[in-house]
Amino acid sequence: MSINPNRVKLHAAMELLRRGLNSQAAALLEELLAEVPNDVDALNALGAIRYEEGKLDEARTLLSRCLATDPKHALASATLGEIELRAKNPNAAVRHFEVALASNDPGLEKIRRWIGVLLAVASGKLTVPQTAES
Repeated sequence: MSINPNRVKLHAAMELLRRGLNSQAAALLEELLAEVPNDVDALNALGAIRYEEGKLDEARTLLSRCLATDPKHALASATLGEIELRAKNPNAAVRHFEVALASNDPGLEKIRRWIGVLLAVASGKLTVPQTAES
């Protein structure tokens, strides 16, 4: 059995992310993407890093590339939904959140609940009570 060096790089980058070493993880992910430009896991991870850094255009590009390869990638869809909300593009945000909601990934349960609430508010099926401070 041979070891795939690209998977080793990806796992190393994920470990760096878990340790909070985002710049080192990003460098490793960029190296991996130079070798395998359509690696959905690397595209999603680097897109998430760029999103956290506030580099929304770069994040959008990376996550869109991820979805071009895997149109049902739930995490990329959820993050793109957040980007579109921040960019005041609610219709695009809803489309991305719907893809994320359709995922059967059990790790997304918390995200799925919040997206469901956001969609209900956006559609008018649920109202958010105003506080005295509002």
